[in-house]
Amino acid sequence: MLFIYSIFPIADKIAIGLERLTPQKVKAIKKLGLNRWQIISLVGIPITLPYAIDGLRASLIRSIALVNFAAFFGVGGLGVYIFRGIAVDDLNSILIGTIFSVLLGLIIHFILKALQNLLTARGMKKKENDDVGEK
Repeated sequence: MLFIYSIFPIADKIAIGLERLTPQKVKAIKKLGLNRWQIISLVGIPITLPYAIDGLRASLIRSIALVNFAAFFGVGGLGVYIFRGIAVDDLNSILIGTIFSVLLGLIIHFILKALQNLLTARGMKKKENDDVGEK
């Protein structure tokens, strides 16, 4: 179930990345003499990879949040501390589960954001003054 829940953000971000590869761009690339596999490997994958990693990041963070609720059904995880603390009115237990869940989410976020920045081509990175003057 968690796998199915996680696929949609990744697929959505990949679709957004593929939208950047317009038919006009493909036509221009074909005029350069590249075949279909070269277009996919040299242009398509580098364009969509940062989007796929962003989808993976969003998916993992959502999964971490969802897994906490799985403890309510006896599956386990960090949510056990939260629900056990709620049951016996133990604030320390609630805080332990919450803080570690948030830390895990933040660690995943920053690692995958750094990986996304590392794998984004220089020409695709947004410059600081990109939107200056636009309304």
